[in-house]
Amino acid sequence: MLKIMGNRKFLTTITIIGLMVIPLISHADNININDVISLYDGPGNTGGGEFKVFKGGAYQFDSFCLERTEYFYFGQPLTVAGISDRAFNGGVGPGGDSLDPMTAYLYTQFRSGTLSGYTYGSAASADALQYAIWYIEDELTTPLTGLASVFYNNASTAGWTDIGNVQVLNLVNSNGGRAQDQLVLVPEPATLLLLGSGLIGFGIFGRKRFRRKK
Repeated sequence: MLKIMGNRKFLTTITIIGLMVIPLISHADNININDVISLYDGPGNTGGGEFKVFKGGAYQFDSFCLERTEYFYFGQPLTVAGISDRAFNGGVGPGGDSLDPMTAYLYTQFRSGTLSGYTYGSAASADALQYAIWYIEDELTTPLTGLASVFYNNASTAGWTDIGNVQVLNLVNSNGGRAQDQLVLVPEPATLLLLGSGLIGFGIFGRKRFRRKK
């Protein structure tokens, strides 16, 4: 009876881990290295985002670009060459620019629907956020004004020191040339560790049950 109770407690613990992990993973985008995606136009008139990210013909999420000097055509197939913490070919040079925590803050708030002052579907809001991101990432030197300045100041006040689960899609075209660097959400390492612990636990439990049956 004690063994049964122990097993039940174990299963309860693993279930709780699963319930904790699933919501966190649901906030990550379904994009992997070597995937082929396409970008389509969304609100905004800056030449940047919002962009609509599609994979396999299905809409995935909205994003913003980090580089003003990389170009693509709407609907063009683009391959995910990397998912990293940096953009390439702009800012300080071809060695890559590490993603600024301020940009990560703004994109996280945008994706969660909690970015103060942002009106979804508004070109003015999309333009302001894109300008703020470019300014933070050294792609724009013109001083920010209006809503873009508000976004920048909010990000500065937030005081993030890391990029959380925000990463960069390093995209290339069919010729292997860099086409874009777009923002994306990925599972945080702690989430993956928690998930791994749960799966390992299930494996151990299953193996023990199998051995008892022998």
